[in-house]
Amino acid sequence: MMVPDYALISEIRLYSFGFEASRRLAVKMVKCLSLSSEQLSPQFHYDFGMRTVTSILLAARNNRNNMKDQTEDIMCMKALYDVNIPKFLANDIPLFKDITRDLFPGQELPDFRKIEFEEKIHEACKKFDLIGSDRFMEKCYQLLDTNTVRHGYMIVGDTCVGKTECLKVVQTALTSLNQIEEFKGEYKTTKTLYINPKSLAQQNLYGQYDERTNEFAPGVIPKLFKKHIDLDDSEEDNAKTLKWIIMDGPVDAEWIEDMNSVLDDNKKLCLASGDSLKLKDSMKIIFEVEDLIYASPATISRCGMV
Repeated sequence: MMVPDYALISEIRLYSFGFEASRRLAVKMVKCLSLSSEQLSPQFHYDFGMRTVTSILLAARNNRNNMKDQTEDIMCMKALYDVNIPKFLANDIPLFKDITRDLFPGQELPDFRKIEFEEKIHEACKKFDLIGSDRFMEKCYQLLDTNTVRHGYMIVGDTCVGKTECLKVVQTALTSLNQIEEFKGEYKTTKTLYINPKSLAQQNLYGQYDERTNEFAPGVIPKLFKKHIDLDDSEEDNAKTLKWIIMDGPVDAEWIEDMNSVLDDNKKLCLASGDSLKLKDSMKIIFEVEDLIYASPATISRCGMV
């Protein structure tokens, strides 16, 4: 067992994405994460390991494809911001920004806000009798960014802080934008499905063997996955609907450890029967939780955080 060379891995992947200054940028990105782990406050949901590095690299690749007019430093700086800032507490954000400014001297991020997305967010807020404050708007953007780079992520916060409303508003905005011909390729119609995992026994959630018949009876989660996978296969590529499967309930090792294989890069739900269901790109697993006191580091490192 040895510590992986994050800088070398990042350099090779950045080269494969078409970055010319890959070596310099890889060192800066890894240094930013190591300084953040040393200087920021210790929190259950902070992770600066290999999975975070991978998410930053994927965000940098997306920026490389979509921001042709920006420098490579700005592309990587935005990737660092998009992946990390959503999970930080308010007190840690200025410190993280200072670290990135030291590593990328003289670089200032332009305003990347999307006017059409903001308009639809305000429309959705009016529809649901909400106030679209700057803070709420910021969280909607962070949700959108995290949704782009992760297929599994957690929305963390106390009861009544607006987690459900934020999801509802972003879902409505994305669906509305998909109705406009100009934005069809960029935004997808989004459907949500809520499950309260703590309201079901473990065997009802994932499935169990019936000892009398020796047959495997699938649980709620495998049945939903199968239904959405079949639905996805029947849709055309350009018309694929985003499916958000939202686990609304406390996270603990008793039920979430079985989700680790889904949250990995291979996106496979492994069942006790020996079968496995592979998640489609249009499917997202979202956990809506109050705290992560009982979540293991293995689960936290696999998820994006807002």
